[in-house]
Amino acid sequence: MSAKRKLENDTTAEANTTPQDLLDAFAGDLARALKAAGANNINVRTAPDPRTALELMAGGKSDSAVAVVFYESDAPDAEIDVDGACLVDSLITVGVVANPGMKLDRGKAVMDALGFANRVRVLVLKMRFHFGAPVYAGMNFVRGVEGSMLAGYAVSFRVKNAFGE
Repeated sequence: MSAKRKLENDTTAEANTTPQDLLDAFAGDLARALKAAGANNINVRTAPDPRTALELMAGGKSDSAVAVVFYESDAPDAEIDVDGACLVDSLITVGVVANPGMKLDRGKAVMDALGFANRVRVLVLKMRFHFGAPVYAGMNFVRGVEGSMLAGYAVSFRVKNAFGE
């Protein structure tokens, strides 16, 4: 078993959060980044569970684009010791759907779903959280609750976070 390493400048009280707080921060940062990149008409939402995320992605209008942030899973991070909290490696997924006909500002057509997913990937990798930057964990196509293919992708990131009281 390897020795745990202590975080430098540990501010555990600031780092402790709930999964929903992490999703809200992630979605807020993503919404601001998309807006700064000129994508003002993309709706960024959080979902309390993967099924709701799929419903939000599938429920869009034919001329809409949505990014739905949801908590997929986590695992303990045994390499770092944080007093009074559990450090986890959280898997946060952003489901992106770019339905045909969507227009961005000034009448420019929205990119295809793959282009939208790549834009989200690039913007998220520039974000910073208490324990560091998100790490890209992969991308896959999205199927709706009933199994139909959606015009989108699920882009996943690993984010370290401490959960406490």
